Amino acid sequence: MDFVPIRDRAIYASPPWFAARRNQWLRFEKCQLGWLLDRYDRLIYLDSDILLAPACPNLLDLVAPGCFGCVFEDCGTRWWERWEEFARAQRKLGPLRCKPDGYFNSGVMVVDGAHRELFDLKICPPVGGRWAEQNTFNYHAHRLGFTLQPLERRCNLLAEFTDLWADESKRLQAWVIHYAGKKDRHLMAKDLPRIAALWEQMEGQTVDGRATSR
Repeated sequence: MDFVPIRDRAIYASPPWFAARRNQWLRFEKCQLGWLLDRYDRLIYLDSDILLAPACPNLLDLVAPGCFGCVFEDCGTRWWERWEEFARAQRKLGPLRCKPDGYFNSGVMVVDGAHRELFDLKICPPVGGRWAEQNTFNYHAHRLGFTLQPLERRCNLLAEFTDLWADESKRLQAWVIHYAGKKDRHLMAKDLPRIAALWEQMEGQTVDGRATSR
């Protein structure tokens, strides 16, 4: 697979309400996925505040083509905030046809050409709220009638999953560890050496009778 980092700003037009929330608008650079889907059949998107464990399977193998792979995060003590965002979006852009299955975290997404419209802000305008781009993707994914395929929590382990997050041994067993927000950056720095050691161990294992080198 190709690895394509999103480093350059390409989403410039911003509605007036973003004026005081510049950092919120930068998160909409994820909409560059729409252009990448002109070049690739399928994509796995990962936020930059993530550690990927070497045991992680190919997420494309876990999601059926045409389905939107994601992990729902409307759990824990702040579950109600996610549904409050759905309510705010519906007041602004209109009611959804049916109750959403859940609120997903946009830090890990498995998408293909069927989802290209989701990343077109002319078709799917921002809805605002606490997590601007995430709320926008959630509202419009349901409005457009996408088939969401929920992945297990270890495909995007978040602090909201308190039973796994607080236990270091369980956290490090996840496939994709997502240190969302500044409050968890110290944990990311703490976990990085151990995850890196697992990668070093894997790279030194024998493959087809030959030792791999870094």
